[in-house]
Amino acid sequence: MNIQQTPPPPTSYDYGIPARPKSWLIWSILATLICCNLLGIVGIVNAIRVNSLYDQTKYEEAKKASKRAKTWTLITFGITAFFLLMFFLLMFVAGSLSSFDLPTPGGEPLYF
Repeated sequence: MNIQQTPPPPTSYDYGIPARPKSWLIWSILATLICCNLLGIVGIVNAIRVNSLYDQTKYEEAKKASKRAKTWTLITFGITAFFLLMFFLLMFVAGSLSSFDLPTPGGEPLYF
């Protein structure tokens, strides 16, 4: 009995189509909503364009739109982090430079 072995079917097919780039849509929306920064809208617009350009077989443009969406999203988060850091630093400096007039049981204020 002669049984001929056939090779297993391929598990994936390569048609020369690149993988879909990351759209950054969720991160762009979160950056816009949480950070209240209008620059996040630019990230949202580019993130939406990624999938539509990829579906139109404009792979290089989709890749560029993905990169722009990432850039604008990170800029939005970065600007917000910078302003929050400056705010807390300003509050710390203003708090440490001020004197507190706390009443004491004897009625005289304490100076620090």
